[in-house]
Amino acid sequence: MSEPINIIDINENESVAQFNFENNTSSPIAINLFDTASLQTIPTSGSTQTSYTSSGDLLPSLPPSLLEFNPTNNVILSADPLTDSYRVINTLTNTTNNSFDNSIGFNAQVNAIVIQTDGKILVGGAFVGYKGLTENRIIRLNSDGTKDLTFDNSIGFDDEVNLISIQNDGKILVGGAFTTYKGVSENRIIRLNSNGTKDLSFDNSIGFNNDLIDLAIQTDGKILVGGSFTTYKGYTNNFIINLDTNGNTNSVLQVGNNSSDLAYCSINNTFYTCPIAGINNDISEISGDGQIKLTNIILPSPTQVCEQVEYNVSNNSMYYLVANTFPTPHDILVLDCSTNTFTATINMPSALISGLSNVTATNDMYFFDGTSGLLQKINCTSNTIVLVNITLPNISVSVSSIQYNASTNLIYVMSSATNIVDVVDASTDTYLTSITIPAIYNFSPFLSSINTILE
Repeated sequence: MSEPINIIDINENESVAQFNFENNTSSPIAINLFDTASLQTIPTSGSTQTSYTSSGDLLPSLPPSLLEFNPTNNVILSADPLTDSYRVINTLTNTTNNSFDNSIGFNAQVNAIVIQTDGKILVGGAFVGYKGLTENRIIRLNSDGTKDLTFDNSIGFDDEVNLISIQNDGKILVGGAFTTYKGVSENRIIRLNSNGTKDLSFDNSIGFNNDLIDLAIQTDGKILVGGSFTTYKGYTNNFIINLDTNGNTNSVLQVGNNSSDLAYCSINNTFYTCPIAGINNDISEISGDGQIKLTNIILPSPTQVCEQVEYNVSNNSMYYLVANTFPTPHDILVLDCSTNTFTATINMPSALISGLSNVTATNDMYFFDGTSGLLQKINCTSNTIVLVNITLPNISVSVSSIQYNASTNLIYVMSSATNIVDVVDASTDTYLTSITIPAIYNFSPFLSSINTILE
């Protein structure tokens, strides 16, 4: 079963970082981040449609810090960054759910919201109170907003909870900046039973030496953890680590600041990194179970700067967009994933190339040329540039992202300078329409997202 929601970050200094329509058969929901935040849907045909609110009564006056979608009840749960209270929005009636009692609410920021399959809501953050009662940084609520008394959070955590994730067996992984839970040393990670007690089968002894920022549970139950830490259980593990189901080190991914991008090779079940020049030019392979493969793949030139990598499944190859010393034009280096050797170099038309996105329907790779101001493509069968000369009316110099929607065969191109998305029909290579997202309100301490509801 796929996840009900896919969160795509908006950068602080850009309008939108990227779009992603993976397996999407519904319209994405966009949070319009301006003085009065509102929700809008963007249908796959291109233009914006249904506005959930225009008066700010459904969403808080500033961008919501968190958003969680419950497909069973068709509701969106939002956390207000100023009052740390909730808004529950019914997506069928476009109304708030007044049965959810958030009176008084939390006394500090909410960082994590997880809706359980039974409708109960796990909440974590920096708060130490809910509705005037002491609740130290974690609580479980009933669907009506009252405290779930079957979840024992007595004493709680001594510092912030940044993330909560529920395993298939109902056990709860919690990570953050804390060093104790219920007065006992628990350094930044712990697994709880469904009733809030510590799961003793998860060995988190010593734990991490710094904060956890992200966590993902793999399909095999193993746990991928990222953060600002450099050790786990006293051993060096820089910023990312893979744990087995018992909390032991499964493998160490010592990526650190060595990679600016990565792409997934579905045939080999392997991730390939994009190295940063000046640190080293080695391309790392990370297997699907989180282990580094020592393959000694090196970019041909030590002066080349890798900017992006995209995967093409038809020829099982990685396409590395690399910058040369300006004003020498960019190159694309084609890496055969079956042999881990570079098989082609595509000389790009200028030194102002940005965005790279694979279109599976036509086996093409689209890119934007900032010198000509045109969207062009590469035929991945012949590895040659095809000058389709697509003019984008709202983009002239660079793009922040190019994303492809396979269900509609449309390409979405986001400018790095405006809040407009230009839509291109990949079947005809023609500009179709534009989507205007209202001006972004830059409120960096809080999460800003575009959310896509997945079936």
